[in-house]
Parts: sequence; C-alpha cells; structure tokens
Amino acid sequence: MGNKSLQKGKNINDFKTSIILVNYNSTNYTIDCIYSIRKRTSKSETYEIIVVDNNSRTDEREKLKDWLNRNEQSEIKKIFLKKNKGFTGGNMEGVKIAKGKYIYLLNNDCILINDVISILCDFMDNNKNVAAVSPQMLNDEGNPVPAFSYMPTVYNKWFGNKVANLTNPTKYPYRKKVYKQPIKVEVITGASMFLRNTSFYDIGYMDISYFLYLEEEDLCMNFARHNYDIYHVPEAVIQHFGSKSTIRNLDISREYYISLCYFLRKWYTQSEYQIIKTRYIIRELFGSIRSKDRFKLFLFLLKGAPQKYSLRYKQ
Repeated sequence: MGNKSLQKGKNINDFKTSIILVNYNSTNYTIDCIYSIRKRTSKSETYEIIVVDNNSRTDEREKLKDWLNRNEQSEIKKIFLKKNKGFTGGNMEGVKIAKGKYIYLLNNDCILINDVISILCDFMDNNKNVAAVSPQMLNDEGNPVPAFSYMPTVYNKWFGNKVANLTNPTKYPYRKKVYKQPIKVEVITGASMFLRNTSFYDIGYMDISYFLYLEEEDLCMNFARHNYDIYHVPEAVIQHFGSKSTIRNLDISREYYISLCYFLRKWYTQSEYQIIKTRYIIRELFGSIRSKDRFKLFLFLLKGAPQKYSLRYKQ
C-alpha cells in the first residue's frame, strides 16, 4: 500500500537530491557507490546520502558501520534495520527521512560514470511534468544494457516484445538501442530511479506489499495513472554490477510470481490478469520437462502465487 501518511514537503529542498542506498550483504558495493557519488557529483550540487542496511549478516553490517564511522561526513545518514524489509520497504525507510527536492533510489551495486546527479536534476528542473527518470546503464563489462522496459500486456506477453517493437515502436521503443536524446518510456529500471519528491508524495509513495520484483512497474503505473511522464535520459550514465545480493533459486522465482500476480490483480481487469497469468503457466509447464523446480512453479502459479509464501514471512 502507498504511504501518504508521510508529511508532504517535510523540509524538502534542504538538499537538491536525497540518494538512498539499500545495503544487504554487499557492503563493498555500497562503499564503492558512495566513492563514485563523491567523485562524480559537481561541488555545486547539494545532496545527502541515506544508507539503509536491510538486516545484513553480522560481518557485513559491522563492516558497514565501521566504514561509515571512519568516513563519516555530514551528507551521510544511516539506518540499520533489525528486519529485512525488502527492496520497497528498505527504500521507504530512507524516504521517511529524505529532505531532497529529488529522491534517487539507487542500487548499491552501481557506480556513477559521469555527473549523473546534475544531469538528471537539470532535466527534471526543465520538465515539470516528469516524475521519474533513469540514466543510461552499463553492465559490469562496460557495455550498454537496457535501462527501461514495458508494462506487461496481453499483447506483448503473448506475441513477444519483438512483434510489439515492429507493430508499435512508439509504445514499445527498442530497449537495446543506445539513445542520444531523452525518450519517453513506460517503466524505468528499478536499479536507478530518480524521482520528483512532490510527485512521489502525490501518488502515495511506494507500495510496500512488494518484497522483491515489480516495484518499478508498480511505481511507474501509479505515476502514469496520475498523468505524470517518465523518461530515459541517456546523457547520464551509471554502471550496474547486477543483483550481487540476490541468488536465484526456487524461493526467489516464487517471489517474482508473487509480485507479478499481485501487480496484475491490482492494476488489470480480471480477464487480463487471467490471460497474462496463463502465458506464464504455459511457460513453466513446458519448462518442467527439464526441471522439477519449474513444475513446482507451474503448480504455484495455478494457485495464484499466494502472498503468504513470500520470503518476507520466512525471517
């Protein structure tokens, strides 16, 4: 659910940007990310960094505490949670104390390649109806990778993105193209979401029902329903080293489907939900020929991927 109980305008503009980093068993990435922010960001920009530790292992948590104590600066705030609240919950803990005009939800396993903060601030300053933007993203080898995606629809889930690209390139711009100019998109990458604080408040912030996955789709859908624009701004560039704190297994795959089914039930008609879900059911059924886990996922989807099986409740 959204969280409009947070006070609107709570001292925002104390900083131009509040950068929120959620750390989970990946302290070295958090440290590298902070170094890159300090190195790449213009001295004229005012910003704060809010580090949220999502109940990491003791060794990782203590390493982070030690580094922050030794490198404490006025722009860094720190929150140590006693329970893993997932991607959305962890970020929202940072949002609660954020005082920036803009809020940058940045994965801790990213580094800034250029003055990302200044570039995105300037774009948002000059485009008042834009609520969210994402920069160009590079992978760990330094190669460009997609930084935006599409909302799931009956059309693109059954016919595929390539057909969607060909038949409606305006709605489905090519994700693998390296763009030179800003482009309007439906969904920006969850690894790097630069948000206007007032618009963020207007939609009720993030839905903390999501533990992992689909957070960016939900956020962007909510912005779109409130008639805000979303853009990819390729002039700004980050490097993303990619899901270093999440190991793919059956539980994580279940979590994806829990989020997907919740998202579809929330925003789509019952018939759309059933048709899109059926596409995934068929996919897991065919996949079960090679994997017992895929058959378990097939059965899990048939049940509607109940939220009670979320990793949120296994702590």
